[in-house]
Amino acid sequence: MILARLTRAFRTQNWFAVALEFVIVIAGVVVGFQITAWNDAQGDIRRLELQAEAVRQEMLENMERLSDYEEHMDRSIDHLTEFSAYLAGTDDELAQEELAVLVFIAIRVEILQLKTTALEGLLAADNVVALEPACLLDIIEDWESSRQRLMRTSQDTLHYRDNVVYARFSEILPMDQVAATQSGFAVHAAASGASLADAINAHRSELASIIASRQIMSVTDRHLMRQLQQATENLIAALSDRSCEPTE
Repeated sequence: MILARLTRAFRTQNWFAVALEFVIVIAGVVVGFQITAWNDAQGDIRRLELQAEAVRQEMLENMERLSDYEEHMDRSIDHLTEFSAYLAGTDDELAQEELAVLVFIAIRVEILQLKTTALEGLLAADNVVALEPACLLDIIEDWESSRQRLMRTSQDTLHYRDNVVYARFSEILPMDQVAATQSGFAVHAAASGASLADAINAHRSELASIIASRQIMSVTDRHLMRQLQQATENLIAALSDRSCEPTE
């Protein structure tokens, strides 16, 4: 119909009508583009909200992993403290199996594994800056900084375990006797004639220094882990309540 009206207007040289029809056409095109853009923007916002909810669920699962890791760290520090007391001569004599457990735990290092897939997807979104509240990106940055600090110290602990603890223990302690007390190790007889207690007593000073270092590293890891727990709680609260108020 617009084409018919334009044709009629041209024939009658009604230039006002021609101009009006052109304005109507252009306005219709502009409005159509604006509606399409608005729909696209709304779709992007909905997708962003779904990604934010996925991050919240991911952080809830990470809180469970952090809780399990905290329990592991508490037990590990308790055993290291017991080992340190034994080496200092302030603890009662321990049975072979008890000593083997302490040696085994002194060697064991558990690295915390957190999920970050949903968070990485959210941060990769082009319109992530539109996410409310505006401070959310700062809270995410604080969480990532806390995670990186813990990962660095955990890697330092792992490096110390591999290059000092395990390396030195293998030289001065009958590790076959340690392995024989742990389930999953098929060790049937000790190759060394010296008992584990005798070997430990012969190297008390050196072992005490190694265990003291392990204690410091473990306490540091636990402290940073608790900071990460707080940062995770703050991020969950920000995503749940859309508020920047830190949790207590």
